[in-house]
Amino acid sequence: MGDSKIYIIQHVPYEGPGFIAEWLKREKRSYEEVLLYDQEPFPSMSEIDGLIIMGGPMGVYDEEAIPWMLTEKKFIQDCIESEIPVLGICLGAQLIADVLGSDVYRHKYQEIGWFEVQQRSQGTFVSDLDEYIVFHWHGDTYDLPKKAVHLFESKACSQQGFQYKDHVVALQFHLEIGRSEIGSMEKQIKSSLKKGPYIQNWDDILGIDDHHELENKKLLFNILENLFN
Repeated sequence: MGDSKIYIIQHVPYEGPGFIAEWLKREKRSYEEVLLYDQEPFPSMSEIDGLIIMGGPMGVYDEEAIPWMLTEKKFIQDCIESEIPVLGICLGAQLIADVLGSDVYRHKYQEIGWFEVQQRSQGTFVSDLDEYIVFHWHGDTYDLPKKAVHLFESKACSQQGFQYKDHVVALQFHLEIGRSEIGSMEKQIKSSLKKGPYIQNWDDILGIDDHHELENKKLLFNILENLFN
């Protein structure tokens, strides 16, 4: 595709690509971040080799309050219909579910912290484990889109990830985040920590074991390899 790149849509300054950028640099892939919070424009379709949609505190239903929300949804839909590889994380997953025709709404529980997800079905990527301890930071959920494969679930929330055809993966949780990234988001995370059955305290969030981070990074890299190589 010539000078095309993988574009990373970033909704807020503190939810960046994390380990995704590490993989892109390792693979010598050309990429660019699109900072919607700085009103940066979306690229043209001819420039896109892949799309990664990050998280954020807003909801897919906040169209009136957020000027770029409708434009972003149309952009994601165009990428999916053009069979461009797409990965959505947290809000990114919810946006994908929305453009595929599913409802997105407030969930009964908030999940904030390190909790288990179980793999329901195999995607086209390699997954070494049936269960992962991953970082969650969400209060919304979605209905599984039609024709999508249900990949992951947790005790608190049944919809934790899906794959649509061979070129779209949506994850409600954050494989791209480790202890360092969490430390840089201390202010934002702490402000979200209220009492709840699936909300950890700050010390437990910061105290995740290194081997869980390594397992998550391996799964993330396998997903990226499958989608973008």
